Amino acid sequence: MPHLTIRGVSPYIAENISDSLFEQLSNICGNTRNSYTLELLASKQFTGTTPFLKFVLVEIFWFPREKPIQDAVECAIRDALTTADDSIKDIAVMFHVLDRERYYRNGKHF
Repeated sequence: MPHLTIRGVSPYIAENISDSLFEQLSNICGNTRNSYTLELLASKQFTGTTPFLKFVLVEIFWFPREKPIQDAVECAIRDALTTADDSIKDIAVMFHVLDRERYYRNGKHF
């Protein structure tokens, strides 16, 4: 925990950013690197009937954090993506805040 999902990048980019990104995020959030997961979702994006590329959507599911931490996480994600592929210009990062009492792992609350 936190869980990240990403759409709009190649598997190569997702794999190559995950290690250093998890290190950065663990420093920002104060938790361990192995508490993060990144899931790459294959998707096709359209404007009307025309497919397009290079819009990246990142969703983060996590427990509440302060706004400066959220801002730093968004910046780290954006920087990792644009460093990995400088043709990426359009990135949306969305945070989904989870309630600890509604989150279970192996039958236990966090």
